[in-house]
Amino acid sequence: MEGASAIAGIAKRNFEKLRLDNVSLMQGNFEETLPSLLLSVKNTDFVFIDGNHRREPTLAYFNQLVSFSTNSTISILDDIHWSKEMEEACNQVKQHPAVTLTIDLFFIGIVCINTNIKTRQHFVIRF
Repeated sequence: MEGASAIAGIAKRNFEKLRLDNVSLMQGNFEETLPSLLLSVKNTDFVFIDGNHRREPTLAYFNQLVSFSTNSTISILDDIHWSKEMEEACNQVKQHPAVTLTIDLFFIGIVCINTNIKTRQHFVIRF
């Protein structure tokens, strides 16, 4: 999914150049494209969220994705220290009951979901 048509065009050309036939591209705002995408895929195993870099939209995307997660879903949140709002969103994601592991790599955050595990671990990697 890509919101910017110019970037979606670049992605499409790259997919064609690399002859990737197992990739689908949806162009449009996340608010419009995410719900229909989730209904078509049923479950998510790996998700990279690099959309609207504000607290509420980020939390809305994550909460929608959790409903389609498995017990081994990994989500990547991009630009987690972009702004105070993004940091607040990430801190709230950490508190979600399904989240069992987070790793803060400064530019991105890795979020692991497993509703079968009750312990939580949160790491910050400084390098």
